[in-house]
Amino acid sequence: MQEIAILGLSKYILYIAFVLLSCSNLSEYDKTQIEEALNDSLLATTQSTNIRTEFLEDGYLKILILANESESYNEFGINETRLNGSVSITVFDSTGSITTTAFSNRATYTTESSIFELYDDVVVYTIGDRKLSSEYLKWDRNTDKISTPEFIILVSPSDSLSGRGFEGLTDLSEYTIRDNGSNAGGRVIIDN
Repeated sequence: MQEIAILGLSKYILYIAFVLLSCSNLSEYDKTQIEEALNDSLLATTQSTNIRTEFLEDGYLKILILANESESYNEFGINETRLNGSVSITVFDSTGSITTTAFSNRATYTTESSIFELYDDVVVYTIGDRKLSSEYLKWDRNTDKISTPEFIILVSPSDSLSGRGFEGLTDLSEYTIRDNGSNAGGRVIIDN
């Protein structure tokens, strides 16, 4: 895996650091602390290829992410990862069984809010042979809900629906489509 650090400090900050390190009144410990702080602040962005990331919850594999490339940003209060090129996100239950797999061309994960946003040719497959297609999908890990204001197509073994504006559970066992083309929406709960 390749990692490239993109440095972004201004000349002013480097000048101050040089002056502080050059001061004879600072102890060796203080100089080391300043150097470590500066080194930490320099690593604001990383790029990686051939990504495989696992999220564990209570010792169990909960999420597996595969992507061709990623860029992680940690600067100016932003802590997010952007995934590009054939992104795959698989969700597991506590027994290790796959409940949902989502594919897209790119995705963003925001750490603070635990939100994934999937873009471009998004397709979600669930147990029970349900499939959701859209150009954009937002997944809130805290609530385990997905949503999109965009047009969707939802296909199940017995039916297919389309519409604009979707909210539901990640496994598509419960969902709402706000507008199905006749300006009438509906809510569906599926018994497994």
